[in-house]
Amino acid sequence: MNPGPGGSVRRRVLLQAACAGPLAAWLPHSRAAAAASSRTWRLATGYSADGLHARNIELFAQEVKAATGGTLSIEVHAGGKLAKLPDIFPGVQDGRFEAGEILLSAVAGTLPMAGVDAIPFVVSGYADAQRLAELARRPIDDKARDFGLRMLFDVPWPPQGLYSNRPLQAIGDLRGLRMRTYNDTTRRFASYVQAKAVEVNAVDLPAALRSGQIDAMITSAATGVESQAWTGMKHFYDVHAWIPKNAVAVSRAAFGSLAPEQQQAVLASAEQAQRRGWQMSEDAARAAKQTLGGHGMAVEPPGPILTRELKRLGEKFSLEWIRATNGLGNAVFLPYFTQAASR
Repeated sequence: MNPGPGGSVRRRVLLQAACAGPLAAWLPHSRAAAAASSRTWRLATGYSADGLHARNIELFAQEVKAATGGTLSIEVHAGGKLAKLPDIFPGVQDGRFEAGEILLSAVAGTLPMAGVDAIPFVVSGYADAQRLAELARRPIDDKARDFGLRMLFDVPWPPQGLYSNRPLQAIGDLRGLRMRTYNDTTRRFASYVQAKAVEVNAVDLPAALRSGQIDAMITSAATGVESQAWTGMKHFYDVHAWIPKNAVAVSRAAFGSLAPEQQQAVLASAEQAQRRGWQMSEDAARAAKQTLGGHGMAVEPPGPILTRELKRLGEKFSLEWIRATNGLGNAVFLPYFTQAASR
């Protein structure tokens, strides 16, 4: 018997009603599962939001959110609002927040190999700094594992240069000059070259330059621009004294709790942030040197004698650091200097 059009309609209604029950029951569970798999990390940095490091981290956070389809969000807390710089490493370790940015040389007491990029006169530019970083990353991350951290990516600050209010042809030209010091490395350098150490912190540097309190200093071109170095200095020697780095680290517990596809998205975004951050640093250094030159400073490479003497000082600093690490530093420096000799 032919049921006719009315029978077909009734069958469709019955089928839709039969399917609607299971579908209606499944939808709330699927939404709940998606909500349960979504999470938010807090990332602390002690640096200002408009600096190159924080800007790069913000882009990293955006890329992670996009790559994970919004299932992982990273809130970037810049300017020390979530934690001051010295408190970030222990804060991630203790689980107060999931991730943070650290100055590697500042945690060298905990991660000895992290101090390698703050050894003076070892690298001659960004290419050398890249090679050194590649050799040091695994040992640093292996040690960080003991504290429950995983390193995601690192980004350098612009290189440290040598400023003076007079021409410098050799280290001897620094003897007796009033040299700004602000940490152990600059104090030791001033002592080695027999300069008169004058302690000046960052906030007081512009006034010290304007008042003629110092004759020489080591700091980056970017800091020179911020402090208007041209008010007290005439020469900037691009010696690449050292190229310190910041690193973003995450709690291993937080990273381990992610789904495998979320972990891969984080690592891929971190790799991209590292490449971009290194380029941002190099661009910032180039722009800062142009600004110094634009204000009448002589921006130049060191002469052959000064270059040779600074390199010898770098060897001295390197040996001291290797001893301080009980020989562990050889794992980085032996291949680094071997590669350098073969180039």
